[in-house]
Amino acid sequence: MNGWKLFDVANARFTFPAFTLASGASVNVWVRSGTNTVTDLFWGRNSAVWNNDGDTATLTTAVDTVVDPNSTDYGMRPPKEDLDWSYA
Repeated sequence: MNGWKLFDVANARFTFPAFTLASGASVNVWVRSGTNTVTDLFWGRNSAVWNNDGDTATLTTAVDTVVDPNSTDYGMRPPKEDLDWSYA
């Protein structure tokens, strides 16, 4: 997923580091700071990104192809409590 991007309509952008998502695995993207692991990636921001009702998250590949969140090929899930975004 190296170079994939997750961003909102205000263009707050997270770029995935060199990272391989295993088949059937998932990763959580957190806005706050932390240490990246195989299950959690951290954006390192000091303020919220998903702070408005109706915010839209867009995920793109490294070559800027938009990933359809409704596709069965990509399992994007909306945030859970205190979780910023989850991708499986």
